[in-house]
Amino acid sequence: MGPGLSRALGLLPVLLVACGRPGPCQGVATTCLVLEVSGDAQEVVTELTVDLHGLGGGPPGESARHIVPEPVRLPASIELELPDTSGEIEVLVLARSPRGVLLSGAGRTQVAPAQRSVLAMALRPVDETHTPCGTACPLGCNVLERRCYRPRPSNLPPPMAMYFQEPMPPGIEITGTAYLDTVTCQLSDGLNPLHLGRYKGTLVAQARGPQVCVLGVTSFNIAAGARLIVFSSNDAPSTPAAAILALGDIRVAGLLDARGCLRDRGPGHAAGPGGYWGAHGANFSQVDVCGGGDGDDSSGLRPGGGGGGHGTAGGRGGSPTPLSPGGRGGLPSSGGEALVPLRGGCGGGFAGHNMPPSEGGGGGGAVQLWAAGRVDIAAGGAVDVSGCGARGGGPGSAGAGGGAGGGLLIEAPVLTGGGVLAAFGGGGAGAGASGAPGHVQGGGAGGRPANGPAGGRGAGDPQTASQGVVAAQPGQDGERSATTGGGGGGGLGRVRLNVGTSSGFSGLIGALLSRGMPERE
Repeated sequence: MGPGLSRALGLLPVLLVACGRPGPCQGVATTCLVLEVSGDAQEVVTELTVDLHGLGGGPPGESARHIVPEPVRLPASIELELPDTSGEIEVLVLARSPRGVLLSGAGRTQVAPAQRSVLAMALRPVDETHTPCGTACPLGCNVLERRCYRPRPSNLPPPMAMYFQEPMPPGIEITGTAYLDTVTCQLSDGLNPLHLGRYKGTLVAQARGPQVCVLGVTSFNIAAGARLIVFSSNDAPSTPAAAILALGDIRVAGLLDARGCLRDRGPGHAAGPGGYWGAHGANFSQVDVCGGGDGDDSSGLRPGGGGGGHGTAGGRGGSPTPLSPGGRGGLPSSGGEALVPLRGGCGGGFAGHNMPPSEGGGGGGAVQLWAAGRVDIAAGGAVDVSGCGARGGGPGSAGAGGGAGGGLLIEAPVLTGGGVLAAFGGGGAGAGASGAPGHVQGGGAGGRPANGPAGGRGAGDPQTASQGVVAAQPGQDGERSATTGGGGGGGLGRVRLNVGTSSGFSGLIGALLSRGMPERE
């Protein structure tokens, strides 16, 4: 802002004065507007500019602009004498501190001739990375602040600035294999921090959900053939989820992999980041009824455990007799279709009377992708938050349940591409045979031993796809024999798309899908 901004954009005279002086409204029978402007305590602002829209009932673009001629210490009262006019007006205040921080505030109020109106507003720092209004604002144009709206990220408390470093580093480009550990919230190449080692994110708390590791970047690109493994270095019932926020675009032409059991690279209880453990010995790890139930071994027989649930239910464990029922399938998660809070899939239940025990599969991870520009999941690219398969126990043992698919939340003005968004279920264990993890091709197969019942397949068969979206289905039930039962398969996870109506994603969505319009900011 400079001296050129002091000219009026319209033809409507406005008198303006800062607090501490007799105002033009005092003792004058005219239309008067008093701005009660607050901000950071004792902040001094210079070049304070006031825009008024809608004066005199003119066209929406007609406005008047004036500046306060000297620095102002906040809080301040600013009096404006308006021409005799009535109706609703819009007011935008812009200011800059001596430190160079741009501040803004906006509001609407009613004015009328010979009346004094008071409008209170707080000046807050402006994120100057907002896109100016132009020919294309997919979520609309904020005419007061002359910038495109962008989505407000779910689950993450404001201000946005806390997630981005100063000064902003260049965008992230992953061309090989990289790792994001949500416990340390550090991006690395496996041995050392990435060449942009200052990319360490921020851990934030969620109500009713796990913590979230938030990585704020300028832009984010996983190249074709590259892989980002999002995992947790802690072996715990639940670990932090992951959120990647980009002020530009996010593009996935390779693989963003946040499946269950990546930590130990095999079937078993370990969950993806933001998901929940599979049970192994007691079903203590589940947050609600979405966890697969344990097989009832009170009769001394060997029933299978139930598969974990999330978007859909898990499969029921097989049982040799009604006296020893298999574990119930986990019910759909109470977290809800909006993925607020952000959370992954639930784990499979324990198989009864096993030595050594069969471990329930861990649930798939939880990932949130937010971009102020666009998210592009290119053809050949994928985001995979599928559940883990259950680990088989001893020969002839019952099978534990597979883990449910996790959660993927995408928030952007535009979503494009023809890749895969996968949240398939993991397979249940068979009588001594492990179930396969879910993956971008579909739900994991249930463990099938040479002799004995097989575990149920994890939910999600791409062959059932209709217009690119896999049909909702539960995990399959475990099979049974006269002496033992297989574990149930894990249920489908969730994909939530909070994107603009102009989005054109044409790939495969292997999850229970829901859509919404993002909240704007």
